[in-house]
Amino acid sequence: MKLKNKIKFLNDCLLVGDVLVIGDMHLGYEEQFQKAIFPGLHKKQIIKKIEGVFDYLEKKKINIREIVILGDLKHDFGNISNREWREVLEFLDYLKNKTYKITVIKGNHDKVLIPILRKRDIELRDFYIREGVCFLHGDGLFEQCLNRQTDVLVFGHLHPAIIIADKYKSEKFKCFLKGRWKSKTVYVLPSFTPVSYGFDLLDIDETNKNKKEHFIIENKELKNFEVIIYNNKDKKEYNFGKLRELID
Repeated sequence: MKLKNKIKFLNDCLLVGDVLVIGDMHLGYEEQFQKAIFPGLHKKQIIKKIEGVFDYLEKKKINIREIVILGDLKHDFGNISNREWREVLEFLDYLKNKTYKITVIKGNHDKVLIPILRKRDIELRDFYIREGVCFLHGDGLFEQCLNRQTDVLVFGHLHPAIIIADKYKSEKFKCFLKGRWKSKTVYVLPSFTPVSYGFDLLDIDETNKNKKEHFIIENKELKNFEVIIYNNKDKKEYNFGKLRELID
């Protein structure tokens, strides 16, 4: 059975067969502030969050043989801060105890990630194809991902989120997007970082008019994607229909 038939939504990540997919951690984010109030809190929150995912998988007796990181493992564009050196290595060491293989996709924030990955003998890839699924960041596309053997594309990068409102209150949720594009089934993952909920999809027409420069799929096509919110308490995903219908 191909991996495309074994895809499950989890808490801001995706289970694809025996592959756990996460993205956009932005480790070292706190370094941009001259003085963090609680230094190291960001990494601790990420570890706590992913521990919850592994606890759930263990209860379900699901073994993870590989972890794919969809890019933006670190935050700083042009340098490696002291915090990034420390936190990325600690995070990779944590993941190595949970799986047999770690694959890292290059994100737009990962221009100088290779020196860190070399310390753990991990290769930085532009994309990664396994059993008909192509994993990539989302700021670019590679023709190998569009061949006939590939059925599914899995992206990060966009940090999708949406505001759900009624007459009493409104609340912002991280969300997944799922749709068809270039004859492929496409999944767009929310960011795994707890620092920000992400880009509000309801503002898709007002911000980033030329979306192609930011995300590989244009706005008008993203509007045909389904919005899916995962409730970690219920351990269940909820499909809110097409983005177009929520905007209109």
